Amino acid sequence: MLHGIFLATAAGALDDNRGMLKPGLWPPNKPRTTESHAELAVYEALAKQLPKGWYAWHSLRIRVPGHPDAEADFIIADPARGILILEVKGGRIEECDGLWFSNGKLLKPAPREQAHRFLSELLQLLQSKGIQAPPCGIATCFPDTEFSRQPAQSDLTGTVLGAQDLRWLDQALPEVLQEALIKGPCAKGPWLQAIHDLWGERWVPEMGFGLQARVEKEDRIRLDEEQFAVLQGLMENTSVLVTGGAGTGKTALALTLARKLAGRGKRVLMLCFTEALARWLHEQIDQPNLAVWAIKRYAVELLRQAGRDAVVEDTPKFWSGVVLETVVEALPTLDPGWDAVVVDEGQDLTDDDWMLIEELSRGKHCWAFRDPEQSFWPDRPTPDRLFQTRYQLSKKYRCAAPILQLAQCYLSGNPEAGMLCALDPESVAVRACPGSGNVLERIANEIDRFKGSGLAASDIAVLSLRGAAEPGAIVHRERIGPHQVVRADNPEAGSSVVTETFLRFKGLERSAIIITDVGLALDKPDYRKRMYIALSRALSTVRIIDTRDSLIRDPILCPFC
Repeated sequence: MLHGIFLATAAGALDDNRGMLKPGLWPPNKPRTTESHAELAVYEALAKQLPKGWYAWHSLRIRVPGHPDAEADFIIADPARGILILEVKGGRIEECDGLWFSNGKLLKPAPREQAHRFLSELLQLLQSKGIQAPPCGIATCFPDTEFSRQPAQSDLTGTVLGAQDLRWLDQALPEVLQEALIKGPCAKGPWLQAIHDLWGERWVPEMGFGLQARVEKEDRIRLDEEQFAVLQGLMENTSVLVTGGAGTGKTALALTLARKLAGRGKRVLMLCFTEALARWLHEQIDQPNLAVWAIKRYAVELLRQAGRDAVVEDTPKFWSGVVLETVVEALPTLDPGWDAVVVDEGQDLTDDDWMLIEELSRGKHCWAFRDPEQSFWPDRPTPDRLFQTRYQLSKKYRCAAPILQLAQCYLSGNPEAGMLCALDPESVAVRACPGSGNVLERIANEIDRFKGSGLAASDIAVLSLRGAAEPGAIVHRERIGPHQVVRADNPEAGSSVVTETFLRFKGLERSAIIITDVGLALDKPDYRKRMYIALSRALSTVRIIDTRDSLIRDPILCPFC
């Protein structure tokens, strides 16, 4: 809670009208980390009694190449007069014959030596930035030592504060500053802001999308290996059904399993639902005894192997009947010879598809991976009877947490939960366009931004929430602004920005996903499932782009418009 308050206070400390730093103590709520109780005492006194209109910074280090860093305990500034470097020393302080002691122990370096070195380095650093500092001086504070008489040493006279001064610091500081300042040239440039920038009010670590994507890829490989180590114990089971939600690594594990089985000398057939995923999986393998097919396309291949005239018709009627025809007419005359069958996207397969899988894997290894939450067709249950063993993947790690959170909002239908995603606009952002003519331009701008952040074209996909049959869907475009785009099953998809429907991109993933055609899908009863599927394809970042009129009709997106 304290950290959040600090950020809010610091952010509000800049004058919105003039863009200048406001007076005050920095940090404004608590001192920087220190083991010095003396510095803490001075900080508390400054927090209550810093003269009006003055500035003070606790703990500023300056890096000096080849030498130890120079450090000031406090920098105090009166904009009208100059800068005071305040060195703080705790304990009972005494001086004898020019040597300084704290609780009887010799101080090394002496109280003012460190401040002199820091001031010299500060002035040089400001000068290198084209800034001339105002008159500067050095003072010392002994917050554990009370005294009524200043040290006799001429360079200390009038510039030493003790425990008794902390009670009336607002009166003591102007007098000490007057004594400590050494006349110098007039200030030139924004010296107050320069000191504040050196002190470093706030640093928010950021990573470009390109580097972020590479780091997350390495993390996913490591986690895939961890999860596969668990599944290793199930390798000797003849048939296993693995269930997991979006982001649990099902496809990666299915591919790893297929490779492992092929590495043992088995002939392995890997089946999935979509053509685009089959193409991507095929590009990942180099083992001759491992084959990848989209299941209905494989049915056509089996018909041809059986000598039947299988003329492909890209119609729902053809694809809905081709698998049953294969099971009845082709398989009785064939022996495909597979030792193991690995199935991905099991939640989307039809009864006929499962009948084909059952025949192909009879008496052999059969592993299937599914995600019931991504089932687009409610009338396609997985026949659990085919599997002796079941395993549940629970760790979701593929998508960034805000993306998974928003996806879960659509899955649960709870609009209020989506508000939390506003905490991380780099992961999830909604871009509302004034009209339909601005949507493509905004998408092109986002692609430019992603590429400028280090992402490659192959890291980006634009997904439509409508099917390819919709003439206005973005999948029919060959270019978006200056960017050439291709469909997910195009041979150039591995090096290009992809435009695809949410359904045909199932099983695939990219670092950056742009979701559009929201308005074309809002009237669909399965709209929330479409959005869930599209969101769960993203690894690092999502942009949802459409007209404002369309986006405000979505109760989850409306607050972000």
